Amino acid sequence: MQIITVTHPFSPHKGKEYHVVERFTAWGEDKLLCSDERGNSRMFPTSWTDHPADGPENPFIGMADFWYDDLEMLARLIGCIEKV
Repeated sequence: MQIITVTHPFSPHKGKEYHVVERFTAWGEDKLLCSDERGNSRMFPTSWTDHPADGPENPFIGMADFWYDDLEMLARLIGCIEKV
């Protein structure tokens, strides 16, 4: 059974590993049906994981990772200003 890791920067499941149960297309998007160690089912777009996609990489994913770093830095800056 293949194991994937969720890589989408805004997913609450980022960094977690899941077993791939099935790969399919829904609404024109490549999806993975997965299960965790407890047997709970989850569905993820393939582009949100480290699973190789058949099509081109989603450009939003790369930009979202960049924006996350900026937002994290902004949150730290606001925290410093609030302490003053």
